Amino acid sequence: MNKLMKCFALLLFLVAPPYCLAIRPPTRPQSSRYADLHIKDKDLKNLKFWCESLDAVLGDVILQPGQETVYQILLDWEYDCHFKWQSREKTVGYMGSDCVEGKCIWEVRNNGFWFYDHNKKHWIKKEEW
Repeated sequence: MNKLMKCFALLLFLVAPPYCLAIRPPTRPQSSRYADLHIKDKDLKNLKFWCESLDAVLGDVILQPGQETVYQILLDWEYDCHFKWQSREKTVGYMGSDCVEGKCIWEVRNNGFWFYDHNKKHWIKKEEW
């Protein structure tokens, strides 16, 4: 290699790493506020679903009637859960900001998706299948 090529290679070696390090994927917002997202199966056999946020997938789950699963979620993030039961499929969005006292409770029924309103102390139907 001639001198010019060696100088160019050295310059590239010294300059390129800082630029490579400066390009980073988006990260989660700094938040210490979490809530528990409860998803209950009221009366469906083999309810399948999985949830995701901008940067995380919250595993596949299969529930039977009366069972529930709980995810810990950030209050300032949105989560989409993808449900499948028999021939029906539905995607439902959950906002962490909908949680009260660190808890969101959703129930999946044969007639739709219900949210428990802690303030009014009753269930509200939010989505159809």
